[in-house]
Amino acid sequence: MSHVFSSSRDEQARLLDDSLQAIKMQAFQMKRCIDNDRLMDGLKHCSTMLNELRTSSLTPKNYYELYLATFDALQYLIGALRIAHLSGKSHLADMYELVQYAGSIVPRLYLMITIGSAYMSLGAPSSGSALEEGSNAQDNNETGSDAEEVVPVREIMMDMLEMTRGVQHPTRGLFLRYYLGQVTKDYLPLGNSNGPEGNLQDSTHFILTNFVEMNKLWVRLQHQGMSRDKERREAERRDLRTLVGSNLLRLASLNGVPRSTYEDTILPRLLSQVVSCRDALAQEYLMEALVQAFSDEWHLATVGQLMEAITGLNTKVSIRAVVIPLVDRVSSYAA
Repeated sequence: MSHVFSSSRDEQARLLDDSLQAIKMQAFQMKRCIDNDRLMDGLKHCSTMLNELRTSSLTPKNYYELYLATFDALQYLIGALRIAHLSGKSHLADMYELVQYAGSIVPRLYLMITIGSAYMSLGAPSSGSALEEGSNAQDNNETGSDAEEVVPVREIMMDMLEMTRGVQHPTRGLFLRYYLGQVTKDYLPLGNSNGPEGNLQDSTHFILTNFVEMNKLWVRLQHQGMSRDKERREAERRDLRTLVGSNLLRLASLNGVPRSTYEDTILPRLLSQVVSCRDALAQEYLMEALVQAFSDEWHLATVGQLMEAITGLNTKVSIRAVVIPLVDRVSSYAA
């Protein structure tokens, strides 16, 4: 496949429409198979649908439309997978292994993440609704045995995190990792358990690693296409900035993170990535997002680290855009 985007808007529109139609058709077939209790056939249609995300011909903005179309269909699959597991018709651990034999890496990883997140959900407090769904399809003894199952959340998380390294194309890799963050965010483990269910430290590592890799891919997007399209690529990168920034919001919303962990682990790693990427667009946006995401109390405690990082930013970064919001927040909190 070509790694240079078509410069014709008409050609882009045609390519996008063809892919969206293919996704719509395969999603319909997938849902029909699932509704007729043919989950394996549904997975095959889903894999065919996900093949559309292998394209290198669309601009990032148009690729985003493809992603949104597949995301909606995958949510239907996640619900079906959970019900099938809880009813005893199939086991998510077996399904997770099975889809690793899918021929192409992009469909394979989307399916792995979809099944992996469904499996993770069974070990989370929020999986109560899924237990109620499944209880209608099985007797009480079967429901009890599934409810007692220890889900290896830590193993699933780390396996998915490692496997996503297999997609290094900037656009495809960025959206794949965004999907990983989206579908797992509600099931990340908390607490201090050392068991297979995972803990808060695992969740912190998971989000931080995903952030670092997503930022690297986002920065590399500037090198896609021809040099004469540099301004257009910068505009498209700005449109995608919230994909990377979503990781900061997830870190900030994790319950139970002590300030010491933020000071000694989270913030140093975030700042290291921001400074080392040397990209002005990424640095300015991520520093602004960081200031907005985390609490005033934590900013006051780490203002020294933040100011030191600011001095190491690219000279093209608007320092005022970063420093003024930080100073405003810290001074208001201190007052």
